[in-house]
Amino acid sequence: MILFYTTGSKKNGLGHLSRTISLIKEVLSRNIPYHCLVNNDTTATSLLSKQEIRFSIFKSIETLKDLSPSLIVFDTKQDVAELIKEAKKNKIKTIIIDSLDNNRLNADLVIYPNPHFNFNELDWAKAKGARCGGSEYTIIKPSFIKERIKDNLKLNRHRIVISMGGSDPNKLTELVMDAIAKTNYEDIDVVAGPAFNGLNDIKKLAKKYPKFTVHDNVSDLSTLFSEAGCVITGLGISIYEAAILKVPVIVISNYESDQNDEEALDNFNGIFPLGFYKQVEPDDITDSLHAIFDSIQSHQELADDVGQIVDTKGVSRIVDLF
Repeated sequence: MILFYTTGSKKNGLGHLSRTISLIKEVLSRNIPYHCLVNNDTTATSLLSKQEIRFSIFKSIETLKDLSPSLIVFDTKQDVAELIKEAKKNKIKTIIIDSLDNNRLNADLVIYPNPHFNFNELDWAKAKGARCGGSEYTIIKPSFIKERIKDNLKLNRHRIVISMGGSDPNKLTELVMDAIAKTNYEDIDVVAGPAFNGLNDIKKLAKKYPKFTVHDNVSDLSTLFSEAGCVITGLGISIYEAAILKVPVIVISNYESDQNDEEALDNFNGIFPLGFYKQVEPDDITDSLHAIFDSIQSHQELADDVGQIVDTKGVSRIVDLF
């Protein structure tokens, strides 16, 4: 049995939980027994229930002994050192998704599921296991893969989607809406995720400027992204969910510590990283929109380039490693 250990909350976001759900769905498609352990947070548990994922609340290290898994897959920012130690003691294989702390040195395998992070630059001198990562291991939700496989994405899409994750802790959605409210851009979809912060504020802006359409409590963005000509988002998986649907992306990060990621993203044609939100000016956003939309030919070239960053096989490749 495969045991997934993950966390999510309104305050810290739902990215880790979302990735875990994608992996679980692939495991389910292969009829592999699984269970999911999650933190005691109603936002996280509600999302798992909605997705019909079998789970229980993690209470203590004794839970591992009770479940007796053959493998534990960790996707969380929490310190899981004691859990890995307990797993090792009981000869349970461990995999960590996207770890920067020293836990990565004790896992059997560490997977970095994004194209822009060079994990080989980390110090691996004391590592006890293997590691892999890059574009071929990017975790994309099944609904986005279905949209890409359809291969009927329209050319010259003009809609703009603002999507700042499941919670948007720093109200980046409102920042972007303020920046483009008085521009000539129309048909702007504004997404409020399952744990969104500041819904009333963006609804007030949308009422004042009818160009904005607010989509409340959205958990699957594949249809909106497939109709978009540009996605404005935070640093996270939405970048590559847009990319797989050939949508140029503008990225604004929540944390100053994201600078290295932003610089790495600048290497991809079709992705426009603007940096830490406190340093982003309205003109930075509108200038990027001009770069994307002002020429039909350049817009299509950006769309074609960004569409080659990731493919549809990332989740399958990861589960193959289980």
